[in-house]
Amino acid sequence: MKTHRRTAEEWRSIVDRQKKQSQTDSEYAQAQGVGVASLRSWRTKFKNQEPSATGTGMIEVTPPALASVLRVILPNGFRLEVTLGWPMDHLGRVVDLLRSL
Repeated sequence: MKTHRRTAEEWRSIVDRQKKQSQTDSEYAQAQGVGVASLRSWRTKFKNQEPSATGTGMIEVTPPALASVLRVILPNGFRLEVTLGWPMDHLGRVVDLLRSL
């Protein structure tokens, strides 16, 4: 029996519909005819591609020249404030970590 290979758009639809369900991952995956591991993998992939529910992906930053504190506000609501002496080479890694939460 030949299996149907789902497109990213089909997986997006499956993952999005799950948000409206009260089923466990296992129950939902079985009802959709997909594997639990695949469902979780695609959900993680989509979450990592979209840092916010609004889908803008924009980050609000207060420029250091205008303040003594750099403020980064991510679309998912996380706020990060660092003083101007803070090692800025770490900022990208911290922002990436906060986006993934």
